[in-house]
Amino acid sequence: MCIFSESREELNATLSAYLESLDSRQRQVEEIRQLHHKVWAMKTNHAPIIEHRAGSRVEKQTRICPNDIRSDIDFMLEVKNVVVSAKGNGGICFQPTSRDGYFGRILISDQYRDSLMIDTHLKAIFTESSLKRDKFSNRFVLVPNVFKQNVVRESGLKYQQTKSPQSTGPSIPGRGVVNEYDVVPCLRLNTWPEETTTWISRGKPLSVFDPSWRKKVLVASPVFLVAAGEINSCFQKEQFRTSFSMPEIECFKKLPNLVRQLFGLAKYVFTYLLSSVGFLSWFHIKYLLFWMVEKDEIDWNNISPVCFLFHLMDSIKQSVREGNVQHFFLDN
Repeated sequence: MCIFSESREELNATLSAYLESLDSRQRQVEEIRQLHHKVWAMKTNHAPIIEHRAGSRVEKQTRICPNDIRSDIDFMLEVKNVVVSAKGNGGICFQPTSRDGYFGRILISDQYRDSLMIDTHLKAIFTESSLKRDKFSNRFVLVPNVFKQNVVRESGLKYQQTKSPQSTGPSIPGRGVVNEYDVVPCLRLNTWPEETTTWISRGKPLSVFDPSWRKKVLVASPVFLVAAGEINSCFQKEQFRTSFSMPEIECFKKLPNLVRQLFGLAKYVFTYLLSSVGFLSWFHIKYLLFWMVEKDEIDWNNISPVCFLFHLMDSIKQSVREGNVQHFFLDN
């Protein structure tokens, strides 16, 4: 139970009204953006790319930014008709290089490489420079940074790149006429990693993330591989990592309105107070929030915005002390 002074009660009332109003407005903005993306997709349907709106629903609909912080739009650009085997076999497969299966390399057989390089639509993405012979497996390794640049070029997305691709980051940031963009080229895995079995089975009946809903997400939401290397790994410049952006979006869709609005508040507080802390990112905070919802330790129907922030800060403090934030989907 949180006890507040009159000023905190007033702050709670103001924040609640603000979040509700902002959420309503951003719903309208999102409808317009979705129609815009349909038009863009119709214009570029000749490209070998499937465009996905990434970023959580809270980021789209409760966009609260501190002064001098510009909002961005997240895209995932999936290469059509190329599906990577998660089991380490087939013409193109994912070979984990970390024990948790989070990072790995994409290996391609000689025969599959030849088929990519003669394909009318794919040969501009899978170029000679994007594939190099691997001395360990005698297969070809897909070079992440070259792959990223090739996908963006072939996508038809019109924006000006503002930074060079980094081996540890999956996106190629840029600027359009109005918005900042984070563009993330990716490939689809043919199945969820084996390390996700606990997430699928641990849902509680009648909870927000209940078991039947999890099974639907497993079937409908793909897991992607994005070009991002593990810091200090000897394979860093050859690594991709698993991305659960699409399942994360489904998690946000499942949240009650009030919870989603509180997530927007958490985003603001993190950006304003904690984003300069090198070892914390919004990725960590987002997963802490998912765990708070799953563990169902809070009465979400009655919690006030300020009390929610106290709970969140306690969770962040505990994780910093432990030096760990448990991945929401992957075991260990």
